[in-house]
Amino acid sequence: MPDRHGSDTGPGAGAEGSAWTRFRRSPLFTLLVLTVTAGVVIAGVWLVNHHGDAQEDAITAVQVSGGTGRLVETGQTAPDFTATTIDGRTVTLSALRGRPVWLVFEASWCASCRSEAPDVEAAYQHGAEAGLEAIGLYLSEDSSDVQRYVDALGLTYTQVPDEGSRIAASFGVMGIPSHVFIDADGVVQIAHPGALSASQMIADVNKVTGQG
Repeated sequence: MPDRHGSDTGPGAGAEGSAWTRFRRSPLFTLLVLTVTAGVVIAGVWLVNHHGDAQEDAITAVQVSGGTGRLVETGQTAPDFTATTIDGRTVTLSALRGRPVWLVFEASWCASCRSEAPDVEAAYQHGAEAGLEAIGLYLSEDSSDVQRYVDALGLTYTQVPDEGSRIAASFGVMGIPSHVFIDADGVVQIAHPGALSASQMIADVNKVTGQG
C-alpha cells in the first residue's frame, strides 16, 4: 500500500529499485551513456560540416516568359542588357567590359536569396578590390520593393529591378537564386542555379577576378 507520502513500500518496488540501481552502476549503463553522447556529438559535427552543402542546393523555381529553358552556358558571350538601378542610374552590361561581373538573379520574397545575401555582400567586398562589379537582378519587382529589401539587409552592390523579368529570360533563369560570373572580356565563366555557400562564392569570385 502507498504510504502517506505517495511512495510504494511493497516488495516489488524495492526489487525494481534495487535492479535499476544495479543497472545504473553497471559497465553496460556507462557504455550506453557514452554511446548516446557520442552519437549526439557526431550528429552535431555532421550538421555543421554539411550546412553549406545543403544551402548550395536551395533554389526556388520561377516561371519566366520568353526564357530559353536553361541557364546561360559557360564559354559564351553574356547577353547584353541595359537597365535602371534603384537609385536611377543606367547600367549596361557591355559597358562594363574590362571588369569582371557577377550577376545575382534573386527576389526580395525568396528565402534562400535572403539567407545568402550577407555572404554575397561579403564576397562582393572581397572581389571589389580586383574591380569586380556585382549586380543584383530582382525578378518581377519594382524599385520600392527592392529598396526596402536592400535597406533592411545593408547591401551595397548594384541593385536592378527586373520588372518584366526580361533580363532573367535572356539568361535562361528558371530558378532563384542563380549566379552568373562573367570575365572582363564579357564571357560567361560560371553559371550556377541555386544558392551558394560562402566558401564557393569566394572561390568563384577568385576565379573570375584572378585573385589567389
